[in-house]
Amino acid sequence: MVEAVRLELERLGQLRSVYGAMAVRSAERLGSGLDSGGGTAALSKELGRLLAEAAGGAVGVDRLDELRDRRRRKLAKVGGGDG
Repeated sequence: MVEAVRLELERLGQLRSVYGAMAVRSAERLGSGLDSGGGTAALSKELGRLLAEAAGGAVGVDRLDELRDRRRRKLAKVGGGDG
């Protein structure tokens, strides 16, 4: 996993960035097998966030905007207002 993360960060030109360094460290920790199931899940989620930040950071915002818009459309269909 560490090598895959390094290759992805290298492709993004972010291997030596702060987010890149944190992502590599997270991948190393995931590969160590020292965490519990819950710890592994949390660390996996964090690694995904760090990689998204390294790639540009807009992924989470776009998804939230999309969900908010979808919710507004659904509420408008049932006459629930604009959310």
